[in-house]
Amino acid sequence: MDLNLSSELAARLAIMIKKDRKLSRSLAGQLLTAVDKQAMAGYLFSKDVALELLTRRLRADPERTVQDLTALMRGEAVRQKRGRGGAKPARRGVATVAGRRTTKARRRQRLSAENAEQLRSKVRAYLEKKPWSGRKELTAAVEFPSQAIYNRIMGELKKAGVVKQKGEKSKATYAVKA
Repeated sequence: MDLNLSSELAARLAIMIKKDRKLSRSLAGQLLTAVDKQAMAGYLFSKDVALELLTRRLRADPERTVQDLTALMRGEAVRQKRGRGGAKPARRGVATVAGRRTTKARRRQRLSAENAEQLRSKVRAYLEKKPWSGRKELTAAVEFPSQAIYNRIMGELKKAGVVKQKGEKSKATYAVKA
């Protein structure tokens, strides 16, 4: 990859990178793949920085660090640690619907006007019987297809003035306005 940048383009890129974190991360990833690894390591790590990083690794996990360094001296590949403390990335596609855990890929739920009206009437009926109920009680009593539809229906009811809310976020409770 040939990286010839004009000074004007480099200046514009620098301004955009300062404003957009994702752009800077993306560009850094592209540069890491484009520039030779040895040259990049020499550019990024001074002897002091390398010494500090190696010292931190030795303090954190001495056995693993010594094994990795021994493998590197033999010319073997070493599996890198993932992030801080080897944390695993969050799983995608896991949602809770009406208290049940699902692992299906998320798919947008569409409601017909009749289904939306049925859900609104079920919520009103439940809140008339049991005022000041929270989200958990409502989702257990009224089978919402998804969390997004729960948010939509409750938002519509609050906006229409049918339902009033006490508290915020997870502590919110609802009752029918008299």
